[in-house]
Amino acid sequence: LKTMEVMKSDHSWEKISEIGNFVCSSWKTIAENNDIKITTSGLPALSGFKFDRYHLQSKTLLTQEMLKRGYLASTNFYASTAHTPKLISQYLEELNEVFALIKVCQEHESFDDHLTGPTCHDGFKRLN
Repeated sequence: LKTMEVMKSDHSWEKISEIGNFVCSSWKTIAENNDIKITTSGLPALSGFKFDRYHLQSKTLLTQEMLKRGYLASTNFYASTAHTPKLISQYLEELNEVFALIKVCQEHESFDDHLTGPTCHDGFKRLN
C-alpha cells in the first residue's frame, strides 16, 4: 500500500516511459551514426532492438564487449527509476564504441576475430 502511494506521488510510470523513450531514440541515433541498421520494438519501459544484418553475431559481440566495460547489456532494456541521466549517458558512450566495432565486423564479416565464445542462440530451444 505504501509503495502505491509513493508511485502515485512520484509518477514513476511517466519517468520510466521517458527513460525508455530516450534510450530507444538514442539507440537509433547511435546506430545511424555508425551506419548500422536496427529495428526497435516494445514498450518504452520494456524496449529492444534487432540488428538488421548479422543479428546474432552482433548481439553476442555487444554483450561480450559491454560486459568488459562493466555493463550487463544486450539488445533489450528494462527502464527503472534507478536509471539516472549520468548512468544512461555513460552506458550510451560505451555502447557507441561497441557499435563502431560491430560495424567493422559487419563490413568485413570478421566476428570470429573478436568473439571469445560461441554465438548466442535465437529464442528458446533444446540444445541437445
